[in-house]
Amino acid sequence: MENLKQKLLSLDIVEDNEWLDKYVQLIENNRETKTEKFKTNRHHIIPRCYYNHNNLLVDNSKENIVNLLYKDHVLAHYYLLGCSKANWFKLANGLALKYIETKYNVEIKYVINDLETYQKLYEETRKNNLGNFKVGCIPWNKGKHHSDKSKEKMSKSRQGKKRTPHLESTKLKISEKLKGKIISDETRHKMSLAKVGRKLSEEHKQKISEKLKGKSKSWAGRKQSTEEIEKRRQKLIGHKTTESTRQKISLANKGKKLSTEQRQKISENNKGRLPWNKGLKNTVTKGRKCLYNPISDKLTYVNTNDVDKFLAQGWVVGNPKVSAVRKNKPCNNAKKIFCVETHEVFNTVQSAADWANVNVANIHRVLSGKSKTGKSGGYSWSYC
Repeated sequence: MENLKQKLLSLDIVEDNEWLDKYVQLIENNRETKTEKFKTNRHHIIPRCYYNHNNLLVDNSKENIVNLLYKDHVLAHYYLLGCSKANWFKLANGLALKYIETKYNVEIKYVINDLETYQKLYEETRKNNLGNFKVGCIPWNKGKHHSDKSKEKMSKSRQGKKRTPHLESTKLKISEKLKGKIISDETRHKMSLAKVGRKLSEEHKQKISEKLKGKSKSWAGRKQSTEEIEKRRQKLIGHKTTESTRQKISLANKGKKLSTEQRQKISENNKGRLPWNKGLKNTVTKGRKCLYNPISDKLTYVNTNDVDKFLAQGWVVGNPKVSAVRKNKPCNNAKKIFCVETHEVFNTVQSAADWANVNVANIHRVLSGKSKTGKSGGYSWSYC
């Protein structure tokens, strides 16, 4: 306290009297006061007018700044006016108090006698004016852009610096504010255009790779809901991969070899699944149909003209074992197909291929119109 008093007296702008003692006491009592929105003001202990008068840089250090409630800020300048020695210093503090008189249209002595009332009035004024402060105002930097030189300077100044991480409370507030927020199609389109043609350098890719190493994937262990699968399925209906895309996929997969672990996973996944060519001899299926012989428990291809004869002997069209197991197996993202001749409906192309004992690719060729005969396994196929 004595140090501050001696410092002020050494500047030869104040006199040693009771007003100076009150000012010093007020400052010391508010050393630990924190900033409160709409309530406090920043006050320079050695006023700015001193530095301006002597052509010096204003001291904005923490040692020369104190947070004061509005009522205490008024008192600070009132006390400085009472202990002023230099005429210019007395004028500067007098003008500060005159501004308050003009603002509230009342003499300063009435403000000093009823500080609590004017503190509340100040807070209400600040709150009411804040909402309308920027309405209709044109930002000073609207339409302005940083030059390449400025961007380079800003980039260099930030190099090596890390952003201070958000507090958990701040993260929670941000999360709550963003919940339910829907980005419009127009905004999505703008975001998309902004990234068109943007390519990451190899160095940048390497940094991202190193940063993600050891971190668990956000989708790891997550199962897609039925709604998500249906949405994706509906979006892909009618979609055809272009020839150039197919070529790219082909080139990307050339030379790739499955690891032992991947092979093991595929093997485990296919266990219990009946091969499409089980019991089928290497014969030409053109002009033939697949029938099941219940006596020998085998699938056999017979000429189309002889089908009725074998059916009369108790033979069955298709593979009844596969039919029972897979025909009606549900699949969310597959289109149903049916056999034109038998009117049987299958949930998947695979189940139809197993039933007819043919390669699934052959049925796909019929469905896409690429088959020359328009049949597979002796049957015509179509989507439901």
